[in-house]
Amino acid sequence: MKKYLFALLIVAFSCNSKQQDSAVQIELEEYYIFELDSLTRRDSKHVGFVPSLNSIYLFNDNTYTIYFYDLETKKNWKKIPLAKEGPDGLGRVDLFKVYSLDSIFSVNEILGQVTRISNEGTKIEKIRFLDMDNGDPAIQSGISFFEFNKSKLYTLARQTPNVLPLRNKILLEYDFHSKEKTFEIEWPIEYIEDWMMATKPSSAVIRGDKVYLSLPYNENILIYDLIDGNLEKKYAGSSKIKKYVPYSGDGDIQSRIRHSLEGARYGKLVYEPSSKVFLREASVGLSIPLDANPLLATSESGSFLSNNKDNVYVLTIVLDDSLNKIGEVPHQKLYQDAFCTDSALFRRVVIYEKENEDILVFGKYKLKY
Repeated sequence: MKKYLFALLIVAFSCNSKQQDSAVQIELEEYYIFELDSLTRRDSKHVGFVPSLNSIYLFNDNTYTIYFYDLETKKNWKKIPLAKEGPDGLGRVDLFKVYSLDSIFSVNEILGQVTRISNEGTKIEKIRFLDMDNGDPAIQSGISFFEFNKSKLYTLARQTPNVLPLRNKILLEYDFHSKEKTFEIEWPIEYIEDWMMATKPSSAVIRGDKVYLSLPYNENILIYDLIDGNLEKKYAGSSKIKKYVPYSGDGDIQSRIRHSLEGARYGKLVYEPSSKVFLREASVGLSIPLDANPLLATSESGSFLSNNKDNVYVLTIVLDDSLNKIGEVPHQKLYQDAFCTDSALFRRVVIYEKENEDILVFGKYKLKY
């Protein structure tokens, strides 16, 4: 029986004959185009989706303003000006997340601080929930997992040189009522022994009382039960993703970049509820000759072949509700701004009229299998 779910397409070269032969295929359904004002950049990094409002939000970090765009009408229906300095000032903003008009969060990774904001742009509370000077880990950068569920905040932690052993865990839970924090899920030993592994961000999804965790160098998805603390794992990998090779360089910039680009790893994890599937991105890694300069390469460039000696640099793994593998789609990647509605998966499109700075574009995609 033919089934459908919505997924994504990232670049024009993905529509080639090899993809058409795949058991899982992706099709663009339509573009969603939102008009921006002259003060707002198209490449603003703080973009997300609020299910309760059926709206995309964009935080302009130049003017410190939040814009809300209705997903159906594609119109801007609300703007909230915020303060950068002063009593209600947000200061540095590394991550911005909106759950409702009275649950708007700004995160300062350096300070380990979260500010909760009202729909009038005023501060509700500011909390330093991680203190690296006193043995806490740091907040993970990159693929940011930041979820507000049942008055609790969940995010992923990053190891720091002075982190205390009992706090050196992957998942941070902060309770806004009790003001208590707990650290959960042990790091695999290899992540503790190789600091380069710990520099790459993880990704996660919360469904009910379970956290589904995708570590960058682990072919399995870790399933953590928030109620009883039980931890399971399920294979969710690809044969195209080669095993991690420990870092053996001396720490110089070229050796670190080479190691990062050559290494295959898993990335963003999302769940599409209408089709009950998980999508997990993976980067294949590059095959860079020893006499070549890695600074000339990018992870999605044709400068070098992939680790598999072909032009497939990224792929998306499709898994059912129980994490059984359905298939994988070459040339497909999820990014931090991908989000799911009740019936689709959306991703920002940068190649559509890429010279036009007055629009924000998302694609709505369909995957057949």
